[in-house]
Amino acid sequence: MLFTSPVVSAQIQNEKVFSVVPLAQRQRLIERFNLYVDHLIKTDQPSLERLYDEQTLCSLCKGNCVEDCAPPMTVEVPKGFRSVILGFRPIKVSPYSPNGIWDYAIDVEQTERLSWEGKPPHSIKNKVRVFAVYQRGDWYFSPISIAGMVYL
Repeated sequence: MLFTSPVVSAQIQNEKVFSVVPLAQRQRLIERFNLYVDHLIKTDQPSLERLYDEQTLCSLCKGNCVEDCAPPMTVEVPKGFRSVILGFRPIKVSPYSPNGIWDYAIDVEQTERLSWEGKPPHSIKNKVRVFAVYQRGDWYFSPISIAGMVYL
């Protein structure tokens, strides 16, 4: 059986969701967010990591820091389980600085197709969040945060 992954883009149908970002930085944020989504959908982890902020890279032991480095968590995936992102559409962008690290929170409607050995595939929608920060002269992002989970 041949399995192909559909080509999906950031699906920014309405750039107005980014209107809270100053005009001088908005287009570059949208470009970088599109790159983030493309790498996410293609499961291109090395390219995705180039778009992570310094703190995320440090927490993954891939940055220039030595302290507070924690090896990435590993998850045991059941045999035959597969998840393919079908849609990743930003629905809201808002300033976010309670901890002083992030500049914006990007709320996203994510659609995935899940399949598991012996079960028919099905699609699910959920809301996730990505944080954005302007540092080193460009926009960088966090990994995906799932609603109800605390980003550390």
